Amino acid sequence: MEMRRYLNEKEPDEKSLSNFERMQEHFGFLVETVNASYGELDLQLRDDYFNVYFRGNSLVKVSFLRNGEYAVEIHKKFSQGTRAERRLSDETPGENMSSRLRAKHNELHALLQRETINKLKRNIRKVNYGEEITFEQLLISDSPPNDEFFIIDRQVTDSDLKGKRMDLLALENAGGNRYRFVVIEVKLGKNPELREKVAKQLAEYVSHILGDVTFAKYKACYERNYWQKHELGLLDLSHENIEIEQGVRGLVVVGGYSALGAEQAAELTKNHPEIEVEQFFNRLGTGLDSGASSR
Repeated sequence: MEMRRYLNEKEPDEKSLSNFERMQEHFGFLVETVNASYGELDLQLRDDYFNVYFRGNSLVKVSFLRNGEYAVEIHKKFSQGTRAERRLSDETPGENMSSRLRAKHNELHALLQRETINKLKRNIRKVNYGEEITFEQLLISDSPPNDEFFIIDRQVTDSDLKGKRMDLLALENAGGNRYRFVVIEVKLGKNPELREKVAKQLAEYVSHILGDVTFAKYKACYERNYWQKHELGLLDLSHENIEIEQGVRGLVVVGGYSALGAEQAAELTKNHPEIEVEQFFNRLGTGLDSGASSR
């Protein structure tokens, strides 16, 4: 099983910059834009690329090419009216859903400056998007990282999960710089999966990570992911390095459609008392209110 949710780093005998070093050198301006978005934008590291997400959509994907150039990929619907649109159209003709262009490092700021990012966000708002993925983004933006609990990744998968994805993966403090995984499944109150299916999903994900070989790979992956995000300034937390120890908690977070959600959440906890469920309520005069929490 491969688990590389972080950028590759330079080996001792390599002379060229690693992807992580290139990220540090060429994308400081983008990290600043993400950090200034109050959680609306979410930057996630992968093996040889990274994504910036907005409302659950990939606003831009940037891949590191071997010759020192970059591949910038944006959905055609999102790029309309932006500085990048003409170049994307010229370099990717046809009906492809996403447009892709090659860029040198000194072109990146012009392509992905804050004005362009804001236009991409406006275009994404115009496109239909799923309620559940929007609620997921709301959880991320309203749960800023702190030393006790933070979301480390979203839409998490590996080769052994065969296309299945965990909604969110978080880390909770276990003392000092030690942390444990929390697998979070996000469901709207009206989702029929709340009654039973989500219990099976969550149990499968928790059991999967707890496997000896799998846990070792997740541990190594996300300890490196954390260090890189800390170095880049994406996670402004106390610890430069963390140690992830055994133990995985599963959590179902329910939002919206509060009456139906409460009914389905109650049935879920009755049939599966081992599952922790937390329900959020939107009510006039109270804002986003964390309501029931049960095990």
